[in-house]
Amino acid sequence: MNISQKGLQLIMNFESCRLQAYQDSAGNWTIGYGHKGGVKPGQTITQAQAVQYLRSDVGKVENAINLKRYDLTQNQFDALVSFFYNLGTTAIKKYGFHDLIKADSWNDEITNKMERYVYAGGRVAAGLITRREAEVNLYNA
Repeated sequence: MNISQKGLQLIMNFESCRLQAYQDSAGNWTIGYGHKGGVKPGQTITQAQAVQYLRSDVGKVENAINLKRYDLTQNQFDALVSFFYNLGTTAIKKYGFHDLIKADSWNDEITNKMERYVYAGGRVAAGLITRREAEVNLYNA
């Protein structure tokens, strides 16, 4: 599966686009729509580069989810791509999401678990609360 335009827009809305490198709330150097790989202080990019980074980073998340061969609807897939784009693909297995997604009665369990990931830098982040609500709403749509 591939993320739909609706799913991509969800990520873009919550990540917003910054063309100059900055430190996110967890202290990671970030640029574009939440891109972290190889970002250096003072770095700048164009809008086109930001979109390229986003598509490349989203592709890695899509691949991680597709490798597991889950049976998902487009909305569920989009919500999970957004979630793991933000959290990191290692969370699929590390935090027990793989088993929940694979289980027969996982819908409520996975969305309840998704809603718990609202911390950045050890503090609750209002933006993550809003993002998780949007992801859960999309997942359940």
